[in-house]
Amino acid sequence: MTANEFRKLALDLPETVEAEHMNHPDFRIRGKIFATLAYPDQSFGMVKLSLPTSSDLRKPMPLHSHLCRDSGASTARLTCT
Repeated sequence: MTANEFRKLALDLPETVEAEHMNHPDFRIRGKIFATLAYPDQSFGMVKLSLPTSSDLRKPMPLHSHLCRDSGASTARLTCT
C-alpha cells in the first residue's frame, strides 16, 4: 500500500477529515485521531484498532503493534509514495 492509497482509504470513511499533528498528517473522525502517516518516517502508516481486530490483522499482514490504553495501534511499512 502506498501513502496515497492509505490516505484515500482513510478519507473514504464517513466524517473523516485530514489534519496535522506533530508535523505529520493524521486522520480524524469527530476530532479523534484514528490514523497517521509518515511517523516515525515517510515509510510508515499507523491505524488505531481494537485489540481483537489488531490481533486478527497481524496474522496475514506484517504489522508492528503496540498497546495504547485499551486499544491497539498498529503500524505498517508503506511502499513507495
